[in-house]
Amino acid sequence: MVSILKETPEETAAKLERLMPEATVDFFDGPYAYAPCDPADGLPENALALVRYGPAWCALLPAQEQAPEKFVVWRFTFPPGRDNSGFVGWFSTLLKQEFGAGAIVVCGDHPEKGGIYDYYGVLWDLRDGVKALIGRLQSTTGSG
Repeated sequence: MVSILKETPEETAAKLERLMPEATVDFFDGPYAYAPCDPADGLPENALALVRYGPAWCALLPAQEQAPEKFVVWRFTFPPGRDNSGFVGWFSTLLKQEFGAGAIVVCGDHPEKGGIYDYYGVLWDLRDGVKALIGRLQSTTGSG
């Protein structure tokens, strides 16, 4: 659920730390990469997302060997009715602090699964560290 709240950064962090153990996290097999596509030719069935910049389109697809940048991709889903506002900024900041790298984030909506969900990606070489970070966050009680 997305909402507008006046919270301090500390209040947001405490709320989201408490929520993390309730999140479902699904990692996708293998690396992913962006590749140009033309929706007029049909949508790639294995695309996780399509992104448009003016007339140019690209798809987030399982990576081809020659892809210049490969990403580990995962999805967060939160229980229906739980306030996860501020999550994208909070989690992206954690990734930057922990690994020195930014993230790709593509959001969608699936009302039967709690509403807004996020696909995240970071460089493929960071996959083990990211899985460990998420594991730590999900195993805490969120007493922060």
